[in-house]
Amino acid sequence: MIRLNETIEELDDVSLFADFLFKTKAKNLLEKKGPYTIFLPTNEATKITLSFLRSLELDALQEVVMSHIVIGFYRLNDLKKIDEVENIRNSHLLISYNEHIYIGGVAITDGDFISENGICHFINAVMIPS
Repeated sequence: MIRLNETIEELDDVSLFADFLFKTKAKNLLEKKGPYTIFLPTNEATKITLSFLRSLELDALQEVVMSHIVIGFYRLNDLKKIDEVENIRNSHLLISYNEHIYIGGVAITDGDFISENGICHFINAVMIPS
């Protein structure tokens, strides 16, 4: 089985955000043992904030990217049963569920892409930390 960074490279639907992810320390993190759950904005979602993301200094970009990574392994069914998770920036992301699962107010559109050291889910917006 392959690691998260390799899985992400193979997911065409999130290639724009993956480019930003691989410019930061997140790439090295996702090569480690984990487990990690990462919420990846789709290309369609990333295009909305593309010019903003490109304008960020590396440290600020890293803050945005790291806000999408959670320590632990959470399948979609697991997320339906909990109220929040903590990302690696130590920020709490609220989870809600009605027709879709929402994390930090953003809808999860697809998921359960499993890797050796974690799991990926697609979301419909970039989460910008406050």
